[in-house]
Amino acid sequence: RFMHFGIDYSAGTEQFRLLDDTGTTVDVTLPAADYKSLEEVVSAIAPQLVGQNMAVRSDGNNIEFVSLTEGKDSSIVISDGLGSGQFLTDFGFTDGEIGQGVDLTATITAINSLAFPVDYSTTNAKFELVDEVGNAATITLSGVYPTNAALIADIDAQITASLAPPAGISGEIEIDPTADPIQFHSISSGGSSTVTINQISGDFLTGTGFESGERGNVFYKTVNDVLADLDTALSNIIETRTSVGGRGRALDDQEIQNEKFVFDMQTTLSVIEDLDFTEAISRFNIEQVALQAAQQAYSKVQNLSLFNFL
Repeated sequence: RFMHFGIDYSAGTEQFRLLDDTGTTVDVTLPAADYKSLEEVVSAIAPQLVGQNMAVRSDGNNIEFVSLTEGKDSSIVISDGLGSGQFLTDFGFTDGEIGQGVDLTATITAINSLAFPVDYSTTNAKFELVDEVGNAATITLSGVYPTNAALIADIDAQITASLAPPAGISGEIEIDPTADPIQFHSISSGGSSTVTINQISGDFLTGTGFESGERGNVFYKTVNDVLADLDTALSNIIETRTSVGGRGRALDDQEIQNEKFVFDMQTTLSVIEDLDFTEAISRFNIEQVALQAAQQAYSKVQNLSLFNFL
């Protein structure tokens, strides 16, 4: 997180360590300087990462270190390995913080789980799997499958038995061995990674909920992930708005109470200001005399008891 006013390291160099998924370690030294912008910091670090499996970039007010390995196997660790300076703290990192890559393989997932056993022995089910460059293999289901595992095993065996590209998809597409509903993955990763399923005959696609021509690719996956994140953020915003609204109503209620209190105080003050103190003192004296007379009369009446004559 870069401070808008810059950051001054002119008193001495800043040092930290980067470790990527290939085991490459780079000890980075940030030269002593008064850095006026995030780009100056990035420019000072970038040359030290040239030829390594990592890079540095700015993102808004943040600085990011990335592994050049694609996919979920990529990672990068930042640490105060040299024990020098405040760089990690100043830019919001923690010592030993790990950045993990995301899955960049295309996936298509069935909507429905099949009700086992399923019987394709009378009417075979055929479908086609196609990778990102058009290599295809036809899968034929022709038996009785007692479990999901048995069905997956048959499909996996046919994928493995298909020829390697360009004649088949062996080594390009795989079926998840445990997923229920069924999932197909592209083994290759990156922006071009895709897997497509096409109907040929039978009711496998209908039963599982796949659509003929359904394609999974990294772009759609990334967009879906972004939309999911946006949905989560929107939900948080709505919850915050609701919370703020509730607090706003509480403040409104308190304001009404305060206004009533102020009105009552002003009324009391007005009564006090309008009071004729001479008249009030005179009335008080009269009431005091009346009270004394009443006390004396009560005392005398108390003494008028027949027991006094016994």
